Amino acid sequence: MKPLLALAVLAGALLAPALASAQPVEPAATPTVDQLLDNMEKVRLTLKTFKADVEKLRQVEALGDNEVFKGLIQFKMPRLLRLELKNVENGKETIYIVGAKYGWIYRPQTRQAEQAELKDIADRRKSSNPLEYGLARDIRELKDAYALKLLPQETVGDIRAWPLELAPLAAGAQTGRMIFWIDPATWLPVRLREYKSNNEIIETHTFSNVKVNAAVSDKSFELPRGVDIIIHDAEPAKG
Repeated sequence: MKPLLALAVLAGALLAPALASAQPVEPAATPTVDQLLDNMEKVRLTLKTFKADVEKLRQVEALGDNEVFKGLIQFKMPRLLRLELKNVENGKETIYIVGAKYGWIYRPQTRQAEQAELKDIADRRKSSNPLEYGLARDIRELKDAYALKLLPQETVGDIRAWPLELAPLAAGAQTGRMIFWIDPATWLPVRLREYKSNNEIIETHTFSNVKVNAAVSDKSFELPRGVDIIIHDAEPAKG
């Protein structure tokens, strides 16, 4: 299901590369891709939780249409995720949740949630899904599924970040090109961009007020009671 696939991709690109370390590795002046990935992986291994404010810009270039969303992301190892996004123009909210077994796209206005069963996190077979590489697996394995290229530094807010471009190697891959900007002082992501539908749609997420290893309740990754669940897999969610 494409929306839930996009959620998985977002989780991986957002969190896989660079979630914080109490003692971040000192950045090289100009790292190689391998050095960048090594530092990301050292940081990933320290991660327990991650929280940040998010601003999302969705651009449909052919229509000249832009939408802005603001919200919050929460993550807890090994791959629990909650992403809340509210359209600043019309106030409509969508909440993306990755639980222990299921993923949901929840729309509070209608009290409905689309559901799909997640792949077993213990499945160690190779995958092109960055969620599996970045949260459950060594981030350096991204090289097996993507062509990686380090672009010249750019300023995001007041941070001189390194943009890392990921281009899928597989022909006909369901995920498109991505770029994420990494703060070399902390190896945290400060921005993520996804190119979708043959580059006709561009979605950019920018992160601020980052908190690492703060308390995050497991209840954040559950649906509220009384939600109408639209099932896209064989088994309904329990609980």
